[in-house]
Amino acid sequence: MSILTPDQMDDIIFGMGMTHREAAGVLRVPARDLFSWVQGKSEIPDEKATELLKLEEMIEDYAEDILATVDDIVEEKGKPESVPVIRYLGNKVFKEWNPGFYKIFRYHKLYSTVITRARIELNREDITLVPVTFDPESYQDFLGEKEDSEANRLAWAEAMTAEAMSTKTAETKAAKKEVPAEESPEEDTGAEEIDPEETDEE
Repeated sequence: MSILTPDQMDDIIFGMGMTHREAAGVLRVPARDLFSWVQGKSEIPDEKATELLKLEEMIEDYAEDILATVDDIVEEKGKPESVPVIRYLGNKVFKEWNPGFYKIFRYHKLYSTVITRARIELNREDITLVPVTFDPESYQDFLGEKEDSEANRLAWAEAMTAEAMSTKTAETKAAKKEVPAEESPEEDTGAEEIDPEETDEE
């Protein structure tokens, strides 16, 4: 008997934010094999069940790391309204710019799941975790001659968040100015207007 039942495997995959086909890619198996496992048509190999459980454990561990980082910020600077966190969209960017995490998670969506789980926990404490999509070109412009580091990536993410907030505030103010004043309704005399040409001639 397998370590996981088909329903358990299906729930874990769904909780990771993946489709069955994406999960097959992460587990390095043909999609038809994974479909067969979650449908209960064939037994789930213990090796792949263990692999999936390990990925789930790593997601939880790294979500806890984010929460611990936010706790440190609260301790040092007080409770913030929001904290930026970098997310990597697309495996190409993920692999090139965060090879360490790519080696662990294998797929950019799994790291996004880490962020999502941390966001849910922080929302309960009225702290917003703001995902900032990593933009290599923007980051390199920001970096200039400085060396790449986690501290500089965080500084870039904070700058992007501040810029986005400033833009949003400016747009909100502009929208308020553009709202036209309500036109006063025309006075109702109580008499019905009649087109003379529409009256019947006797």
